[in-house]
Amino acid sequence: MGQTNHIDPNTFTPFPKNPLLVNFFINIGRADLLGSGVRNLYKYTKIYSGGEPELVEGDVFRATVPLSLTVVSDNTKVSDKMSDNGFLGGKNPRNALLTYLRDNGEVTAAEAAKILDRSVQTARRVLSGLVAEGAVIASGANRNRKYRAK
Repeated sequence: MGQTNHIDPNTFTPFPKNPLLVNFFINIGRADLLGSGVRNLYKYTKIYSGGEPELVEGDVFRATVPLSLTVVSDNTKVSDKMSDNGFLGGKNPRNALLTYLRDNGEVTAAEAAKILDRSVQTARRVLSGLVAEGAVIASGANRNRKYRAK
């Protein structure tokens, strides 16, 4: 069996196993900086479970992420910890936008993109899904379109 290597985010040097595939995903905007996934995994695992993941690279890559059984009922605590994450306290994009609309009345796709910390295209896709569900009403055309909760 081959050698195993525990990955430490402080000494981790990322390298693409398939550079062509990495460049493709970076060019279409579906990948962040090389190695940011490891750093984010360590960062958010500490926030959500209080533990640290174990990443072992060998013949087979193994990731162990500790889970916490604690339920957070007050989203303000989670959002305080996640101030650099646009998902409004860790909610999914759909619920984050519904909460925002309930509290603020209306939103444009550009504003929704900033709220979600995602692209305008992604925000439009989430908003269109909410319109299709009947949870949100769209008014106006194209760039002037605004969305409000029913």
